[in-house]
Amino acid sequence: MPGDTPGLRIAPQPSLLALQATGSSSAILDDVRIGVDWCLTADFTPFIARVRPTFLLLQSSFCWGLARRALTEARAALHGVNEVLRPDLDELEAMAARLARQIRCGVQDRRALPATRDAVQIRLAAARLATAAVALEAKALGGRGYVSDSATARRVREAAFLPIQSPTEGQLRWELSRSA
Repeated sequence: MPGDTPGLRIAPQPSLLALQATGSSSAILDDVRIGVDWCLTADFTPFIARVRPTFLLLQSSFCWGLARRALTEARAALHGVNEVLRPDLDELEAMAARLARQIRCGVQDRRALPATRDAVQIRLAAARLATAAVALEAKALGGRGYVSDSATARRVREAAFLPIQSPTEGQLRWELSRSA
């Protein structure tokens, strides 16, 4: 719907810990009349079933990108005593490679789009990978990674949002438990 629709208000953007550039806010609808030409579909359930795997893969790609950058930075910091972290890095890089293949396959070829359950698993795995990769980067960089305006600190804050990004980790895990 157009932003100047009568009855539509956009709540002020909250001051977030990270991801401020997302412009996250809420739409408040008060007696809004919605034109039929504004509706994406009149058959919601099949529509969501059709588009949800793509949305989940797109969210997964954000998580993967965050993880990939964190792993690159961690690798650059693996010298001296930090060599002890190499097995962790190798494991996370292997996981990132597997997820990249799954995401790329589904995004590049609609015929290879995973079933919703598989897309949910990919999304959950990608968020967990990003969280683990950013934690590894912070360990490898040490104190300089915790300087508030460092790129590492920004990634730490971004990764902190992933468990509550909609769909939340709880919602993803709940959905997987119900479809087992």
